[in-house]
Amino acid sequence: MLYLTDKAVIFMLCSFSLLNKSITTMDICAILCSLTAACLCQTVMPDSEKKSVSIRVKAAKGFVEGLYSLLCIFFPPMLSFLPLIMYEAVRTKDIIPIIFGSISLAFALFGNPLSAIYSLTICLSAVLACLKTLNNKQLWEQAKKSRDSSAELERVMNGRNRELKENLEYEVYITALNERNRIAREIHDNVGHLLSRSLLQTGALYAVCPKEQKELRLAIEGLRDTLNSAMNSIRESVHGIRDDSLDMKSEGNKILSPLSEKFSVSFDYDVTEELPPKIKLCFISIMKEAVSNIIRHSSGDKAAVTLREHPSLYQLIIFDNGTTASGGRINEGMGINDMRERAEGIGGNFRVSSDKGFTVFVAVRKEI
Repeated sequence: MLYLTDKAVIFMLCSFSLLNKSITTMDICAILCSLTAACLCQTVMPDSEKKSVSIRVKAAKGFVEGLYSLLCIFFPPMLSFLPLIMYEAVRTKDIIPIIFGSISLAFALFGNPLSAIYSLTICLSAVLACLKTLNNKQLWEQAKKSRDSSAELERVMNGRNRELKENLEYEVYITALNERNRIAREIHDNVGHLLSRSLLQTGALYAVCPKEQKELRLAIEGLRDTLNSAMNSIRESVHGIRDDSLDMKSEGNKILSPLSEKFSVSFDYDVTEELPPKIKLCFISIMKEAVSNIIRHSSGDKAAVTLREHPSLYQLIIFDNGTTASGGRINEGMGINDMRERAEGIGGNFRVSSDKGFTVFVAVRKEI
């Protein structure tokens, strides 16, 4: 658009040279030829995407410009609109039209100096305008690239900040789980042991209490029942806190860590929400048993665990590339039976496969 504006102004300046004389047929032909050449050059070489123009098109454009500049030598009236062609030649860095145009102006200085000087002045103005527009466009492109780079950098920084925030939230979450686990351990080790000792002492006191003292024995039985209730409540609370304080991803990495000495291990954890406690405990137990079997029986060197959340179920896949000792036949021992019972105990599906390695597959429906 900038180039078209420049050429419109240059065309008006060139037209002023026709005000002092009567317009001839040659002047009309010059106007038409210059406009045709300028429009053709603008069409084949638009304001942008010059790299997409083929060499043949560039050569054709240069030929048109050079031909017009050359004809100015033989038809001086065409010299009035030479600045349009010079503008296009400078825009696309075509040397030949510039040379021919300079020769035409030099010849015109001997024939009609006044007209030649006016045309030369307009040509210089066209060249300066073209260079100014090229510079402005280059600055615009640089600003555009800088803006795009800034936008890309901002996008990357937002992604990094979001990742740091997620990592921080995960660290806070793990810290909270560890604290809950510590509290559960403290309750179990301290309060639980005190209650256990109190129960033993109450039982001993009840045993040595004379049968004749029925009221005392009833009081001791009530105390024992109260302590039993407290013990059961503490046990349920401790188990509940412990189950909730387990992080599946962290536990999975701990379980898989012994494999890293011999196997190439990958753990694909794709769960958006925290697993329900019973599913979490089931998967942890199955992973422990499967890892133990891999260490003892696998002849491979790669192991992969995938824990994935689907819209209606959770899926656990444990794979190693070793072959079974029975040549592809699966002998379900106590380990596999134990994993199967755990999966089926929470309503899940369990199966194993020895195709191209050994695979344990568990699927458990989500609780609705």
